Amino acid sequence: MFPHLPDGCEVRYVIECKVVRPGRGLEGVVTEGIPQSATYVDATGAQVGPSGLFDLRTGRTWSEPMFRREEAGGGRAITVSGT
Repeated sequence: MFPHLPDGCEVRYVIECKVVRPGRGLEGVVTEGIPQSATYVDATGAQVGPSGLFDLRTGRTWSEPMFRREEAGGGRAITVSGT
């Protein structure tokens, strides 16, 4: 069941998780994931559809900052966050 706000409105969320593996570029995974996220949001009637990326490529450290940006997909804004 989806959570309800105090005023009784229903809020739906779609959260897509993507993994950036060795041999793949971050931008390629983002470009591939944005249309998928938009499709899931539309199919479920969700109001929000953030996408989380986990970078598993070698050489990454925990000291590198996370990022967050807005991307356009399917006529809507998709928030992309990642490591």
